[in-house]
Amino acid sequence: MKLRISVTSFITLFVSFSVLSLSAGAGREGLRAPALDREFYIGAAVDMKPFHEDEVYRNTLAEEFNVIVAENAFKFENIHPERGRYDFADADALVAFASEHAMKLRGHTLVWHRQLPAWITGGEFTREEAIEILRDHIETVAGRYRGRIWAWDVVNEAVEANEDGFRRDSFWYRTIGPEYVQMAFEMARNADPDAILYYNDFDNEGMNSRSNAVYRLLSDLTRRGAPVDGVGWQMHVPAGFRIKNQHRENARRLGALGLELSITELDVRIRMPAAPDAYAKQAATYREVTGFCLSEPACRSLVTWGFTDRHSWIPAFFPGEGDALLFDNDLQPKPAYEAVRGALRASLLGRPQIREARIEGRDLLIAGGGFDRKSAVFLDWRRQNASVAKAKGNTMLLIRGAAARIPPGQTVSLYVRSGDGKLSPEFRFTRTGDGADDGNTTK
Repeated sequence: MKLRISVTSFITLFVSFSVLSLSAGAGREGLRAPALDREFYIGAAVDMKPFHEDEVYRNTLAEEFNVIVAENAFKFENIHPERGRYDFADADALVAFASEHAMKLRGHTLVWHRQLPAWITGGEFTREEAIEILRDHIETVAGRYRGRIWAWDVVNEAVEANEDGFRRDSFWYRTIGPEYVQMAFEMARNADPDAILYYNDFDNEGMNSRSNAVYRLLSDLTRRGAPVDGVGWQMHVPAGFRIKNQHRENARRLGALGLELSITELDVRIRMPAAPDAYAKQAATYREVTGFCLSEPACRSLVTWGFTDRHSWIPAFFPGEGDALLFDNDLQPKPAYEAVRGALRASLLGRPQIREARIEGRDLLIAGGGFDRKSAVFLDWRRQNASVAKAKGNTMLLIRGAAARIPPGQTVSLYVRSGDGKLSPEFRFTRTGDGADDGNTTK
């Protein structure tokens, strides 16, 4: 009898330990801590079925990530299934979860040509009626969550590489015309003035006809004064994908428009069955993409489309491919996870630091540490040419003529990226007057 009790106790302890080991981040530092230390947002998309049913799934989300996005809960057909009727159950649950765990929440998406309900696709509407449907939807959904959504994907996948740059099979384009994009951003801004408003698309990370179409659209919108704040790169890529100069060139031209950048739907798929080196190649891709985002001032966050291979869209949409995410089918971390965590930790080491910024005449002088002659300076995500000088043992970076770009009273964000790609923390500089030695610094 004593032996049976002892064995039973051992089994109970073993099972309890096994359950604990499967819980999120048991015994390890996760992704969330180094991301917060780095003032960075690392996140994942949420499948609502396991979210409701699987405690380990929820715990992993809460402990590993500081931003989440719904895969489908906010899409039109789910949240607005019938004319005049909304279903907020799943969206409300995710908003509450994010609030409880001090997470940012991205809203995906207000306007898309896909996943529309039958009452939209099967209806016959005038232009004026379609505009009113669009307005009602955006004002109702964005308005309900006003102040609780960090960033909205306002318009998703609106472009094609054709003559006018617009996807012509979209209900919104066919019924309203190309003006629907700007209308949507204006409606979203009115509904939630503090949310960051994004345009989101796929295959737009490099320099190609599609990214050119996105760039033209965003250039036109910003020129017209549309309230667009950022652009999302989905980045559904195969293992072996590498960051190239064209990706940095594209990020910088978008930053020059005053737009921030987020990687919004990253996954790195593997041809199945996996070759012996497949997971190492996948990890290398995750490491490169994470390092890229961490070293580009315009890049604010990186979100993977799901986080466990158990719940992934890849096998259904890319036959013969899979295992695209950071955790395996048992919610255990893969080499890709370690690669992302390593990139986050590495980005904290040896970072440049801005200690002071001030206006001198027509120029902006930046003082700090960790600068070198290959350092790049960014002002509100726009790369600036800077000369390098030494003063009292410190390296000083001088942006010629910057005073004209920073009028009195304006606050700007300053970053310095070292020659090896390390990015300084954000340094906020407020110009307080118009004197030759004017300047005020805040971190």
